[in-house]
Amino acid sequence: MYSKEEWEKAAGESLTFIKEIKKFIPRYSYADPTHSVATDENISEYLVIMLREGKKHLFDTIELLYELQVKGVINRLQKILDEMDIFSDEVKVKFHKEISLSKEWLRKLIMYDLHIIRESERLNKMITSLENHIIRSEEIVSEDVRRYSEEIRRQLGKVVALFKEREVLSTLEEIDLNRTFSEKQNEIRERYNVN
Repeated sequence: MYSKEEWEKAAGESLTFIKEIKKFIPRYSYADPTHSVATDENISEYLVIMLREGKKHLFDTIELLYELQVKGVINRLQKILDEMDIFSDEVKVKFHKEISLSKEWLRKLIMYDLHIIRESERLNKMITSLENHIIRSEEIVSEDVRRYSEEIRRQLGKVVALFKEREVLSTLEEIDLNRTFSEKQNEIRERYNVN
């Protein structure tokens, strides 16, 4: 059962957030089954694009460290790059289906979509910041790169957790949401070390 009225109520209460989302996903809407599938696909596509950009900068950073012969931290960055590859593949193969939720759960979904956009942007800024730090530094300090890599790993974990929580939210039937969502959310956050 699909309710356009539920979307209109949720959208009305979340207008500011939807405007921000529409800067990145212009046709953002869960107003009907067709739009909900398209929006679900667009969220995934946006995340894949962001991950691709981040992986490119991280790869360039790894190459730069090789050239500068700063090899002690390359394995850490390579592991993050591998994790980004795996996650990107998971996002690409996600099954997109109609999302039909009550106003309360649609509002939560809107917030997840917004946070995925914001946090994936933040992830890329962190990776670019590391790359710029290395380019500008006269002497590369391995400890600085380790610090950056830990921050990037935590941020990637946050993005992964947000996406997986969103996936749970968008796939559970309404009757299961209240009982199951918080259980799954806790499992995901524990697995990806997100508080």
